[in-house]
Amino acid sequence: MRVFIITISILFISLCSYGQQFNSKNKKAIELYKEASTLDELGNYYESERLLLEALKRDDSFDEAIVLLHQVYLKRNLLSSSESILLQSIEELDTPFINRILVDQAYFLNAEGKYDFARDKLDGIVGAIWNINSRLVESLNNSNQFALDRVKNALEIDFEELPTPLNKFDLQYFPSLTFNNELIFTVRQKERGGDENLYMTRLQGQIWTEPIQISENINSRRNEGTATISGDGRTLVFTACNRPDNIGSCDLYISYNEKEEWTDPELLSEAINSPEWDSQPSLSADGNTLYFTSLRAGGYGKQDIWSSKKVDGVWQEAVNAGSIINSAQDDASPFIYFDNKTLIYATKGRLGMGGFDLFKSERLNNNWSEPLNLGYPINNAFDQVGYSLSIDGWAYFSSSEADGRLLLKRFRVPQDIIKPVSLNLKLIETGIDSLKTREVSIFSKGEYIKTIELNKNYEVSYSEVLAYDTLEFKAKGYQVKRASKSQIAQNMLLEMEPIKVGEVLLEITGNFDFGSTSLSNEFISDLDRLANYLLNNPEIHIEIQGHTDDVGSSEFNYELSVSRAKSVSDYLLTKKIDLDRMTIRGFGETMPKTQDSTKSKLSINRRVEIMVKSVRY
Repeated sequence: MRVFIITISILFISLCSYGQQFNSKNKKAIELYKEASTLDELGNYYESERLLLEALKRDDSFDEAIVLLHQVYLKRNLLSSSESILLQSIEELDTPFINRILVDQAYFLNAEGKYDFARDKLDGIVGAIWNINSRLVESLNNSNQFALDRVKNALEIDFEELPTPLNKFDLQYFPSLTFNNELIFTVRQKERGGDENLYMTRLQGQIWTEPIQISENINSRRNEGTATISGDGRTLVFTACNRPDNIGSCDLYISYNEKEEWTDPELLSEAINSPEWDSQPSLSADGNTLYFTSLRAGGYGKQDIWSSKKVDGVWQEAVNAGSIINSAQDDASPFIYFDNKTLIYATKGRLGMGGFDLFKSERLNNNWSEPLNLGYPINNAFDQVGYSLSIDGWAYFSSSEADGRLLLKRFRVPQDIIKPVSLNLKLIETGIDSLKTREVSIFSKGEYIKTIELNKNYEVSYSEVLAYDTLEFKAKGYQVKRASKSQIAQNMLLEMEPIKVGEVLLEITGNFDFGSTSLSNEFISDLDRLANYLLNNPEIHIEIQGHTDDVGSSEFNYELSVSRAKSVSDYLLTKKIDLDRMTIRGFGETMPKTQDSTKSKLSINRRVEIMVKSVRY
């Protein structure tokens, strides 16, 4: 069920605007009330209070003035004064006005997260309520009961503040992380005029490095903030406002990390940016889909979530995320998880704890699932925005303190909210079944890590390999699969192909001079790669086949073809490939690639082919 949360500032609209009929006949009191109401709309609560107290001296049973005075106290965060007004005036107030004060106080308490006290106020309402739509009261009841239920079934969450050397600035917020736990965040220092800049740090083991400005090419005297970084740390999208080239008030810019330096930012095109406010970007892990928040026309309400895909290097026209995600209220702060299908975002347009609540939706068959509230204490009465999840299961966010500072914090995400990232190993052609094995051994730079037994879905937890930058996966009967951490995190699927007897592993054609057995430099580099492959697959035995053109006698060509094959085996011996893993055969001129006898074509027949002879365990 969708409920539109009405903020206190909207709820407390000018009471005198409902007509000129008042529960008072004292003209001076009415005049003072009208003036106080105007000042209240302008935010001058102290002068409004003075005038209302003066009006109540002239008529202490002036219902509208009592209600407005209590609202002025709530706007000044003086709940006790509001309650005192009600106690002092309860004999003079008509029941609908008493009920209205109780509703206002319930809104205030709900917004403060004091759900039990808000319920007590709502339980005290009997009968009509003055000057408020009954649907708003029903929404408040539903929202408050929802919050009470979530508090009763609270998740076990331990929040922790990021340690020194982080949180050294006045305001730090909107974190974004790479696969390798590089953290990008926005910094604003109050004493420096409020200029926003992007900073970065890295988690090394359990220690965060000293935060530094991301780049002089990115930061300027203007505001740069609310950034997102791709999983591999190579693409950055950030928000910049009031630049000379801006399309709107705030636009999205992109920069690339090339040779450890960020390129000059480029303004993203009108396919993404609009004449309105565009901000709060989130890049998919592979950097090919961009989610962001916009106030542009064509949405479902106020701020909406939009997205754009990059096709053949070009960002496509942004599209609205649709009515399942977006509501008639503000929807903001999208974060797309590493699986590229789980969206975490903030909204005021759904039943929640108050303010912006975090929700999760998953894209299934190009449709978003019904968003799920993440529950208490992840959500509370205050705004939850600017969240980012690391691949090892931490949620990073910023939280306001009593002194007005914004600090970076984090917590472990419960697995029933976000499933741990799993690496899928696909052993294709069902070779694993015929070989009766489900074991895959994992290595990093030749060092053995562990052997895992795959489950029925051939999955392994990503956390099992998270600490290593490069990985090799080995299974009997399958070619070694190598991948970097970023490749795994982007693809989440590694296909391991079986080793096939008879498969040609290397064919070098046209690299021998006439009558020669010498290996060219190009042939050497290919042989080096083959040697590494054979070292990583010790079960493979190869056959090295030599071939010649048809110039010369058959006997001469046969001996030449054997010599060519032997020159390859001699080189592989220097690379620690055992001789008993290699079979040498010469075919002379008997297996030509081409029958063309021209000089340029004959060289094609001078070749060596290396194939899988057998697989032995």
